[in-house]
Amino acid sequence: MWIFLIFFLSTASATESCGKVTRAKGEVDVLRQKTNESSDVRVALRAKENFDILCNDVIVTGKSSRAKLQLRGRGAIAMGPFARIEVMGGSMKKAESTANEAQALKLFYGRVRALVEKESSTPEATDKNKTTKTKKNLSYRFRIQTPSAVAGVRGTDFFVSYDPNTAVTEQATIEGLVDVQRFADQQKVSVKSGYQVTIAKDIEPAPSATPQSSSQETSQLTAVPIVPQILEEIRKTSTHVQKDPEFTSAKAVELLGKPETWTPPPDELALDLKNIKEEF
Repeated sequence: MWIFLIFFLSTASATESCGKVTRAKGEVDVLRQKTNESSDVRVALRAKENFDILCNDVIVTGKSSRAKLQLRGRGAIAMGPFARIEVMGGSMKKAESTANEAQALKLFYGRVRALVEKESSTPEATDKNKTTKTKKNLSYRFRIQTPSAVAGVRGTDFFVSYDPNTAVTEQATIEGLVDVQRFADQQKVSVKSGYQVTIAKDIEPAPSATPQSSSQETSQLTAVPIVPQILEEIRKTSTHVQKDPEFTSAKAVELLGKPETWTPPPDELALDLKNIKEEF
């Protein structure tokens, strides 16, 4: 079962552009479906700077490898090492909107930090003799889904991780608001800035004051302040975007500390120094 961060999903053409890999460090591969195959056969392509991403591409990072993605709409993704995501695209139309953008990611494992720009106002067509009106773009949505939950956002900066060994999803909101739904029982919770939620694939029954009760109520999905361990994971996931203005907002610095403190784990740093030595 998958966790959905947004509740609108549509199918996009496999040859439709969904964005770019704007930065790639180490082993970053794009697994792409063969267009002449009816089965899910993929070929591995090594991603470099400004590598085009097609809808339904799978991006994989290896050890000490990182990537920054710019999605077709207004989303940017920072991928940490040992992560695997599928980029999905599509469109949805609303009468009150002039845009059709909608995108989603499937996070199979690993850690990502996602930034979705705040919606902007767009001109509304009117008669020649009338004043042009403006209205908000209400159609853009973005979601990240894991095997246990889904998170839907509009105008936010947030973190999602999934550990396949424990089947646990962690979601933390840096700025904005994220609606998270647990697949197991369809419970939903809104996670505001500075808070997180933990979702296990399997849920335990809630404690009952009457053991003889036949109630099957499950544990309540609750957001809590972000714990130090998750803050550190966000910093490590953000090391390659620490100089990017969109990832270093005042709110991000308030929660995570100064960007220069967003450093990789010791074992990865050692590999970075080794690569520098080899270059010279």
